Amino acid sequence: MHLNSRFERLRSTLVEEGLDDISFGVVNSHLRNAPLEIGEIEGRVNFPVYQDTAQDDIWSLLDARKDDFIIYDRCGRLVRHVRMPQAHMDNPDVENIIRAAYYQSPCGPCATPPVPMDEADLLSGYPVRSL
Repeated sequence: MHLNSRFERLRSTLVEEGLDDISFGVVNSHLRNAPLEIGEIEGRVNFPVYQDTAQDDIWSLLDARKDDFIIYDRCGRLVRHVRMPQAHMDNPDVENIIRAAYYQSPCGPCATPPVPMDEADLLSGYPVRSL
């Protein structure tokens, strides 16, 4: 099964369990032929797929690589940056980290009430801490 399909399956599972206020998003690389594949990715998922560009270079801003998971809490604070091979979808740690961010507020309480964020807010250059 393709990674994006597994990612969509995880999102669907969480929504079915009532965790329906979690936002998912994918940033597609601007390198090589990746921009040509965005339609294929969008067809496999029910969440936004963003196309990176050489000008925006979101992956560099986030110190991210292909297939990384960058998980933020509801306050927009980085919870975890999971890199491959730990980020492999067969690794239950990815789902566990998402659940912990949802239920346990690992970064502590928000300084102010959380402001509803859309997926674009998650790409606005928050600092990144990696595993």
